Amino acid sequence: KIQLTEFGRIFPKNFYGNIPSEEPDFMFEPWQKKYNEYSKAISKRYARYIETKEYSHEINIDLENYYPSIYPLIVYKFILDVLSSKYKGEDYECLKIMILKLLYLEVTNKELNSYYCLKENKSYNLELKYTQGVPQGLPQAYLFGNICMMKVAKIYEDLFESEAFFYVDDSVIYSNLDGRNLI
Repeated sequence: KIQLTEFGRIFPKNFYGNIPSEEPDFMFEPWQKKYNEYSKAISKRYARYIETKEYSHEINIDLENYYPSIYPLIVYKFILDVLSSKYKGEDYECLKIMILKLLYLEVTNKELNSYYCLKENKSYNLELKYTQGVPQGLPQAYLFGNICMMKVAKIYEDLFESEAFFYVDDSVIYSNLDGRNLI
């Protein structure tokens, strides 16, 4: 086992998807294990909700186009805020570059214009494209998705006065408000 840094421990207990692993063989906890835990937590909470009538609504949310809609600057600033006390000087500058390289990927496929932002590089007379949002499928995308979902979770908590469970952009919320008048 390895010990997670403060950054690896930032995710709340009600987050299940793509949580950093303490096992050296895995970057993240195996998704099958975590999805099973997520499903069991929801089922257990649902049974309690039915029994106690503590909440009147179960709200299931799957955010559409979540990864392309992530604003990378939010992720960038969040990571730097968490790690700024640990890194100084050249190490901090190196950290900033590494985060930017993980967030912004250069692409050249012209068929993907709807997913990428166009930017000209005048010094080489080239047309470069950089990803918009976070490209789903890369390992860091889910970590970055969780960072943004922590902000979304806070909004849900304030809106619904609820108990919620998150598997990155999929959420199950138990509340006495149905949400139709809120969103």
